[in-house]
Amino acid sequence: MNFCPSCGTRLSARAYVCPSCGARQDEFDLPDHDEDRPAPTFPTAAVIRAVPAPDSTPPASGPPVEGLARAAAVAAGIAAAIAAGVVLLAGLLIALVTPDNSLIGSVGIGTSLPTETFRQAVGTLLAPMVDRSDTLLAGSRRLHPLILLAVPLTALALAVRSQLHRTEGAPPLARFGWALLVALPFGVLMCVFALLGGKTELTAVSPPPGNAFALGVLWGLVGALIGTAGVLPLRELVALPPAAARALAAALSTLRPLAAVLAVCTVVALVGWLVQVGADAGGVREGRGTATALIEEATYAVDHGVNLTALSAGVLFRPDATSALGLPFPVDAPERVPGSDGAFRIFSYADRLPAAVFWPAVTLLLALMIAGAVAAGVAAARSAGAGTLQRAAAWGAITGPAWALTMAVALVLAGGLYHGDAGDGSAFGIFLVGGAVLGAAGGVLHARRRST
Repeated sequence: MNFCPSCGTRLSARAYVCPSCGARQDEFDLPDHDEDRPAPTFPTAAVIRAVPAPDSTPPASGPPVEGLARAAAVAAGIAAAIAAGVVLLAGLLIALVTPDNSLIGSVGIGTSLPTETFRQAVGTLLAPMVDRSDTLLAGSRRLHPLILLAVPLTALALAVRSQLHRTEGAPPLARFGWALLVALPFGVLMCVFALLGGKTELTAVSPPPGNAFALGVLWGLVGALIGTAGVLPLRELVALPPAAARALAAALSTLRPLAAVLAVCTVVALVGWLVQVGADAGGVREGRGTATALIEEATYAVDHGVNLTALSAGVLFRPDATSALGLPFPVDAPERVPGSDGAFRIFSYADRLPAAVFWPAVTLLLALMIAGAVAAGVAAARSAGAGTLQRAAAWGAITGPAWALTMAVALVLAGGLYHGDAGDGSAFGIFLVGGAVLGAAGGVLHARRRST
């Protein structure tokens, strides 16, 4: 295309006369050898008026990825299949290494290896496994230790991360929502595993498909959240008001001292359990070989640590078995620990342990709990930047609800068929009130240090 030098109208390159002004185009041609050829004057004002300027605004963005829904569904299905395969492989390994006379291996008594593999796979979700209506606590209870939950969570996180590239180009919020979709197919697969696990009337082993599906969906959501962390800007997706963000930061800061308390209690509980299992206090081995019982109770270290933390805080417990295996800490003559109402607290152990062991241990654990709660209050007040005593105490008191909610969840996850049953209401109330009072004291301590 050319432009008419006279009026600026767009012309075909072969046009002889301008259809607009009638000017002959050959009149404007100059020979190439003409040294007096004038300087080009294009574009002329008429050309500028006729040709619109290029639009600098970016075009409206359409769908970022063609067939995003289909790609995301494929990603969710593949990630769920990968995670389920890893969980099934873990179930096979557990079935191979655990003997039938162990707590975990008892789910495979009287069954084939494939059946036990499916049961052990579902057990890693902390799904109920054994229905013991004749025990002190009726209903279906789980057998597997809390540490095995790392298997499905790790598998889901890595599987989701490996498939995030399929939604690349979509908005972060859309990618995050599609990543959570993995929970649904993973829950369905766990339900199938539970159905294939079947039932055994002799041992009352019966993994419920409904529970397996619900837990599969729950851990699928958690695993997807972990898998997208660090890849997607999750903090930018949820914009909290400044006050809410400040309160959340203060509450999270109180969990670091709680984690330290749990870690110390886990070490103390593990050492104590191994000593008592080695001595077979109260018949805690329950027919297991010494090596089997020691190794197996070591896998319950996190469960023992959570229970000892609650016991140290004065939480009310009830035995979930008549033997020493039904206590959060085994001792000889376990039937003498509970009171007349069947419940007990930490001081109920005073007559069942040597004074040279019990009182130093209780003093250490109580001091640890108090120091941890005060440190949590200091951390909360520092995080909120509280200056006055009143504000610092108020921010420190947030330790109560933060610790109460965290310990309530931890005790639910640590609860099983054995190792004691903590009262949920007792645990929540003690950590709520005690944490608030000691946390407020920590906040005041922070304010006084800051003022000096």
